[in-house]
Amino acid sequence: MELYVSKAGKIQGMDFTVTEKDNDDPTVRVYFAYAINGNRIAMEGNCVNGYSYYDDETTVSGKGSLTAGKLDADFDVEVGHDDLEFRVENADIAGIQQGHISGDLIIWLKQFKSELGDAGLRDLKDQTLTVSLDVTGKSNRLEIRLAEGNDLFASITMSGKTGSAGSVKIPADSKCTDISDEDEMEEYIEDCDTEELQEILEDFGLDDILGDTTATMNSNMNYINSSRISADTLLADSIHTAILTAMLDPEIVYLPDYEDDLNALMTPVDITAYTGDENVLLWGARDILGEKDLRDLSDRLVSPGATGRIWVAVTGPCSVCVVLEGTDDGSGQEIRVE
Repeated sequence: MELYVSKAGKIQGMDFTVTEKDNDDPTVRVYFAYAINGNRIAMEGNCVNGYSYYDDETTVSGKGSLTAGKLDADFDVEVGHDDLEFRVENADIAGIQQGHISGDLIIWLKQFKSELGDAGLRDLKDQTLTVSLDVTGKSNRLEIRLAEGNDLFASITMSGKTGSAGSVKIPADSKCTDISDEDEMEEYIEDCDTEELQEILEDFGLDDILGDTTATMNSNMNYINSSRISADTLLADSIHTAILTAMLDPEIVYLPDYEDDLNALMTPVDITAYTGDENVLLWGARDILGEKDLRDLSDRLVSPGATGRIWVAVTGPCSVCVVLEGTDDGSGQEIRVE
């Protein structure tokens, strides 16, 4: 690593290279430096990654002014054959050390006219996109503006403040319920006793609120359960297809162990007890499913009550039955695909 130092002893640049043993050519090189003359500033940087088949190179250059700690500069970034120009205004360089990040980033959309045209947004080619940021330890503000010349086309602003919580009393662990996943949330909601709350709301004539809230909660839980059933049914269907495909794959059919391994699957087996190496059909199905170990399939089950066991049985020349033990398909039956 080389450092570039001004006469005043201030570091204004660095050149960092990584080389492999017995090879003098740099495999990674990162260079950055800046120079100041009065209030004018110029910057340049370069990063080359020689580990890739083609050298990945990124080059950054900028020129502008630095007045009272505020930077106004135009930048050009080249990544391979791609080039991007943008401008930074009112960037509080001096305030960064105090935790104040602010400034405007301006991008001219005409640089992306072909991409905008492909997306059906050709009319935006004359627009400018400005992102304004002002962040301190107590507040933050982000504004995004889309403009054409002096005419504002659209804008969105987000802001927030960090206040003091004052005195906070933390209840004892015995009075708290620890909820870390959807299953525990579902169990907590099912155990909630709402009768006392309903009586209080009825006294105020607000009993409809509880009914609406309960209906919403029930709707949300039904949606969660339905999503879980769909996910597990999709998994069962994928396993069914994988086993059936392996049964009909000529490369597997002509293997010496095919007949014995096929007969072994005519009695229901829990495939999550196997890696897949024990049976040529399970081996083929594992490859089709993209798994390294069939035992990992247990972790993909999300239905409440699922034991993790997945039963598979060959029921005919071209038929397979897959059952997810402990699941509920919504009608009280285990999820089954055959």
